[in-house]
Amino acid sequence: MARRWITIAGTKMLVGLLPFVALSCANYFDTSISIVIAEKSLGSTPSGFALVSPNGKRVAFIRHVGQKEVAVIDGVEQQEYQTVVGLRFSPDSAHFAYLGVESGRWHVIRDGVEVDEWEDFVSPSTFSQESLRPTFSPDGERLAYSSQVGSVRRAIVDGVRGRGYSRIDGFTFSPDSGQLAYRADTGLGDQVIVVDEAEGGSYPRVSKPCFFSATGQVVYVAYRHDSQVVVLGGTEVGQYDAVQWPPVFSPDGERMAYAVRRGARMQFVIDGGEGPSFDKVGGLVFSADGNRFAYSARRGTDSMLVTDEDEVSGYDGVMVVAFSPDSRRLAYLAMRAGKVVVVVDGDEAGEWDQVRWLDFSPDSKHVAYAGNVGFEVVSKPTGPLDIEYGKWWVTVDGSRRGRAYRDITGVAFSPDGRHIVYWGQKSGKWVVVVDGEEMTGSFTFPLGSRFDRTFYQALDMPGLRRRSGVFMGGLEYEGSLRGTNIPPVHSSERDWVLQPRARFVFDSPSAFNSLAWRGDEALLVNGRIQTGVK
Repeated sequence: MARRWITIAGTKMLVGLLPFVALSCANYFDTSISIVIAEKSLGSTPSGFALVSPNGKRVAFIRHVGQKEVAVIDGVEQQEYQTVVGLRFSPDSAHFAYLGVESGRWHVIRDGVEVDEWEDFVSPSTFSQESLRPTFSPDGERLAYSSQVGSVRRAIVDGVRGRGYSRIDGFTFSPDSGQLAYRADTGLGDQVIVVDEAEGGSYPRVSKPCFFSATGQVVYVAYRHDSQVVVLGGTEVGQYDAVQWPPVFSPDGERMAYAVRRGARMQFVIDGGEGPSFDKVGGLVFSADGNRFAYSARRGTDSMLVTDEDEVSGYDGVMVVAFSPDSRRLAYLAMRAGKVVVVVDGDEAGEWDQVRWLDFSPDSKHVAYAGNVGFEVVSKPTGPLDIEYGKWWVTVDGSRRGRAYRDITGVAFSPDGRHIVYWGQKSGKWVVVVDGEEMTGSFTFPLGSRFDRTFYQALDMPGLRRRSGVFMGGLEYEGSLRGTNIPPVHSSERDWVLQPRARFVFDSPSAFNSLAWRGDEALLVNGRIQTGVK
């Protein structure tokens, strides 16, 4: 069969059941499949910095044009300004907003249209990126940001200006988009939480606010000189030596948990009730239905997993915890004698030097993870660390699938649990692997892959610089993201810089998409799995 290129709405597709276009292979359920790939360019930038929308299908970045800057949204250049800052997509990915600065005037741009402006000659470099970024409501309809004129900063919500403060940050909408809360400095040495322009009590310092869906109330931590207080709906509900923040909410928003410390002892407060005390606690996870929970704890030299039912001890440490989507199964990682032990439903299912991405399939029938043998970091008195990456395998239900790679990332199950897709690195490039089978061949059309805001787990070791490729595999793409100032993992600021830990996302049981770079070009890549192909 001859090759045939088709271009539809800017998307270039290569179709036909050729070995290098649609690869026929067997998945881990032993059925024949083939893969068809289509790509669409979303623009290029030499900076390597970009912002990805929550649905992973849109890209925004800032391009330098002479002495000016321009926002590029999905490959389309917007209006030029002296400075462009604060790029953000709405939670539903339908809208975008940012700030443009020109000759001392600040402009708010929403979906390519200037919707507000003010004059202030303060340089954007004096503010943090998070404080400059507009904030969308969960439904994408409302927009909040702050302006500064002179020394007075004001919150602006739906174009309406609030009262003046010396500093404002932490914009947070309620889940129903009806309320807005933020943190403000009064200029008198204290801070307050402001909810729909109504001030709460003043304290020396307060955390950023959160909304508790079950009650519709704002919750935050107030820091006194000798203690920390949890404030829910304006009422102090608990005083401690320290509170770990932000809290953990159940997926349905009906339950809330946070860790606290009194003296040398720690415990979780779940639904307002204090749990058992330990020397250390952390990593609490609720099940999908919100009825179960699990977290790691340490008492003396004994580490354990604590659940709503019992305590499981006998390990040197407990790390990642995952419930199955039906909330009936539990898997976690534990440390023992320097090795990572995978425990599924109470049974040990493997021992590795490192394990990455532990999760259940959407139908809860299968559990998968990426395991490594041979990873080693060699410490040196001076200079960068030596790293031996070893070999990585994807393991499904306790069995290794496919070949070993120098690195593996982006593991994803299809919604029906029948397929598993991931990237494997070999010879400095990345290949896409579907059900343990590797797509091969060389293509001339652009690279694509997809990024997540919380995908990058940096190795927290002094002197270590890790540089990985940015990829959509199988077509042997290459490229890299060059970024610094990596925000904390699970931080709301995390989507500011793309980093080399990509993921596949399925739009249907047979269709997935990804987003990445080839050189300086960002592309959306769509893959389609065809079953029953001989």
